[in-house]
Amino acid sequence: MVLAIADVIEDKGHDPASCLWIEAIDIAELPYRMCFLQLACRGLSGRVWRGNTLSMEMFESFTLPGTLGFLDKHGSPFATDDNQSETAVPPAESGKETAISLPLPKGEQMKMF
Repeated sequence: MVLAIADVIEDKGHDPASCLWIEAIDIAELPYRMCFLQLACRGLSGRVWRGNTLSMEMFESFTLPGTLGFLDKHGSPFATDDNQSETAVPPAESGKETAISLPLPKGEQMKMF
């Protein structure tokens, strides 16, 4: 669904990497990692969490590679007008965090095996 939203934004003439902030959560580890890879390969910005949305317990997260460009352009998506220094991407509770930069052209897929 997130990739479809990015496609629609791009079709409207906007750059989804610089105007779309993503927060995605999945409880299972494999889909959480697959989601990160798909969004990272597309060059989008935001964070993918592995956590339980019912109890709001978060285990770990990945920051997407496009995040720095987004923050340079817009600042923190969570800061109020009074507090622009608020961190947009707080560290994960477990301390595990990984970011890679693999933007692929639209329509191409990364081979995993």
